[in-house]
Amino acid sequence: MYLDFDMTTLPSTHGMRPAAFGIPPIETLEMLQRLEAEVAMSNLNEMRLIEQQHPDWFERYETLPVEHCSGEELQALLASAPNAYAKGLVTGALKVRLEMAAVSGLPF
Repeated sequence: MYLDFDMTTLPSTHGMRPAAFGIPPIETLEMLQRLEAEVAMSNLNEMRLIEQQHPDWFERYETLPVEHCSGEELQALLASAPNAYAKGLVTGALKVRLEMAAVSGLPF
């Protein structure tokens, strides 16, 4: 999405963020920044909950180098993920690793 020349107004979202999903159309840079801050706070809260409620899993996630660990380690972390948010974190790491393997030609 590109900003207009005045750098304050975003072009039409063409229905990309329908209000039906609870996300109003993003029409200004300020609105986008506000949404970004809300998402960042939500993510921080989710991580704090995982840290408090599942400290063993959180420690494994924090200490495992997801960028360099084996596929088996990453899949084990995914299998043990305590909630949907944690599964999303690990799934994202898996997707990145698979894409890196496809581009580099190196095995994953």
